[in-house]
Amino acid sequence: MRALLLGLLLLACTACVDKKKSDEQSAPPPTGSTSGPLTVQQCEAILVDGEKQLAELRAQMSKECTVDAECAVTFATVCMPGCPDYPMSKSASMMYSFKRDEIDSYTCKRWRDSDCEKITPKPKPSCTAMKGVCQNKVCVALTK
Repeated sequence: MRALLLGLLLLACTACVDKKKSDEQSAPPPTGSTSGPLTVQQCEAILVDGEKQLAELRAQMSKECTVDAECAVTFATVCMPGCPDYPMSKSASMMYSFKRDEIDSYTCKRWRDSDCEKITPKPKPSCTAMKGVCQNKVCVALTK
């Protein structure tokens, strides 16, 4: 319970502090995109930027655990369809989900608003049900 409260407090504190950083991190609009559709390269650049931000965030998240109940699986993609298959601690997953939503709001909104899903379609993955378990004090994802 204490970890949950600490996680929520940390989440509330970082939301205000990191707002400016998130604004600065979101990629500038592609040049020449003020009128007309974007190119495949411009759409892919937006997607790569979002995925890069998410990968950097994932690298910071804790995977430490002592019991299975402390582990969760989360989405490892942003902007496009994905599966919950990336393991981390439940306390870290709360902040991760919040930050992932921020990336989606700032970066992926441009991808969706520019019809990039039609310009460079991504296949919907076939997801295997996964669960987070604690092995050797590290959260891992296993098939359910």
